[in-house]
Amino acid sequence: MPDLHRGRISGAARRERSMPRSINPQSDITIFSILPQAPLAQQALELIRQAIVTGVLKPQQPLKENEIAIQMGISRQPVREALLILEEEGLVERVPYKGTFVTTFSRQDVEELYSLRIALECFGIELLVPRLDETDLGKLRAIVDRMHQAAREADAPDVSCYDLQFHEYLMARTGHKRLLSTWQDLKSQIRRVVAAGNVLNEDLHRIAENHMPILAALEARDIARAKSLMQQHIFDSGARVIANLERLQRSPADGANGE
Repeated sequence: MPDLHRGRISGAARRERSMPRSINPQSDITIFSILPQAPLAQQALELIRQAIVTGVLKPQQPLKENEIAIQMGISRQPVREALLILEEEGLVERVPYKGTFVTTFSRQDVEELYSLRIALECFGIELLVPRLDETDLGKLRAIVDRMHQAAREADAPDVSCYDLQFHEYLMARTGHKRLLSTWQDLKSQIRRVVAAGNVLNEDLHRIAENHMPILAALEARDIARAKSLMQQHIFDSGARVIANLERLQRSPADGANGE
């Protein structure tokens, strides 16, 4: 298992403070206490999730609670809680009598995930276009610019980050809370497969370029064209992910070099 010491949870973060404070300095009645720092399980969750979605932890890699707890300098209970949440997110799987492993996405998994993305994001475009203003468009242009910059620097993880940021911004601007919530429920799985695809992609610039026609259609307030472009964009991305995941499975040794 990769060394997770760089993400080690500090001793200060492990000490939960509960000193009581009164609202009225002259009152002896305690209502609230100082909020503790982020719970250990939440910190462990974020560290393990990040290691999975960025590919530090590979598909089918075993996740041993004791090893992770030792590296993070915490007890096994927060790690166990974190792994349970990751199992709900679909990033890890528990195999009876064998242990917990990083989930492997099959072709069907990717097809289901990307077909659902098409449904959610195309519906989202119908809702968000009437709400878009110049501030929104400026933020979207800035995200695409950063995507281009990351591509010029051959930084696949950053390209993936801005790629996902672009789509999440669109969902957030729909004004449809349940649509956004549903999309965000899939976010970790989307991050995982997008990262897996982008790290093998030989043309990171194309990823950034593929967002430009969508942005142009949004600027023109052309809902039909934006939906059509988004559908094709997600479909093509899914096809590349499947091709690259299959390439990884055929050549495990090449895993350091592939969207």
